[in-house]
Amino acid sequence: MHPLFRLYSLLLFLTLAINISIAQESCNLHGVIVSSLLIDPSGPDASFDTNKDGLVNSNDEYIELCNTSDSLVSISNWSLGDDDLPPYPDYSIPLNTHINPGECIVLVANYCMDDTTTCILPSHVIDMQLPFLGLLGNSGDVIQLMDNSGMICAVSYGNTMCEDVDSLALPGYSEEHCDFWGQDIDGCPLLMQGDSCSYIPGPLPLIWLEFKGRQTAIDEIQLDWKTRDELDNLGFEILWKNQIHTNYKSCGFIPSESFDSEFHNYSFIHNRLLPGRHYYKIRQVDLDGRSNYSKEIVVQLDNEEDLNIFPNPVRNRLYISTSRENIKCTIYNSKAEIILEKVLKKSGEFLDLSLLPKGFYVLRTGEGNQVKHIKFVKI
Repeated sequence: MHPLFRLYSLLLFLTLAINISIAQESCNLHGVIVSSLLIDPSGPDASFDTNKDGLVNSNDEYIELCNTSDSLVSISNWSLGDDDLPPYPDYSIPLNTHINPGECIVLVANYCMDDTTTCILPSHVIDMQLPFLGLLGNSGDVIQLMDNSGMICAVSYGNTMCEDVDSLALPGYSEEHCDFWGQDIDGCPLLMQGDSCSYIPGPLPLIWLEFKGRQTAIDEIQLDWKTRDELDNLGFEILWKNQIHTNYKSCGFIPSESFDSEFHNYSFIHNRLLPGRHYYKIRQVDLDGRSNYSKEIVVQLDNEEDLNIFPNPVRNRLYISTSRENIKCTIYNSKAEIILEKVLKKSGEFLDLSLLPKGFYVLRTGEGNQVKHIKFVKI
């Protein structure tokens, strides 16, 4: 054999070996990887109450999927299965499920249990609502992830090695696309590189309870959000975009509150905004740098103050209609003298003008560049 041909063959073999090694580094489909498995929540070394119901059992088992690519990946109708025979069917991921770049989702065996009416799922958590106990075998199992086109990858652990999986019991299974994660299943999350009793899956450093926004002035939006059960939370980066800026950019940071309370309320004011649609989401940052995201919300900002008064002319009560709160009202007479000052807390409240003489007046509302003047007649 020619030396150059030998060299070429060796390089080709090494290239293939490297590619196979990379392919088997983790279960990876379109950049979505199986990042961790919680196999035995009540193992001897740790206890993981994932669904926070006060019990540590098979309902707390989870599979964590993370998007390592730089684009959004839809995983709607992807399936998760193992080589167990019926009545243990494969799990089909719900419609409209996607993972943003760098984000993770956690599929929990039973998160809400029977409390499906009042239970609030954390952001990026899927409740599999399994009708049977034991998603992952304590002594060993295989988990296969399959996309809509039939492409698959798999993870095995414990006493179930990739080469031992029965491909007849798991359709489409291929040993070449399976990675063996090892034996250590002592109750800690099992990771690609081993297991860790201190590992917390990406979406679970806190529970998002609420995230909303509203216009509070002509050029101002107030964001409000609530969380529960914060764990190692550094704070929140507020991300914003509009029709002009189509990519999200940071517009502020709110540090985490004290960890003494179970529930937390946060607010952020974003001002000097142009009229139109404004999009927001919040990036929650852990102390170790890991992060997850809230849902996206849209707030419409109107460029004109929607403030009106009625009736006009008025006899006794002048009512104020507006979307704003805490409206500062000042009434001037025809000599530009201040006759009345009052702050109305909300729309629908009124100014008592029964003691004012008949005549022409001006109502001034707001402060700074948000001032509006309305003329009215007292009869």
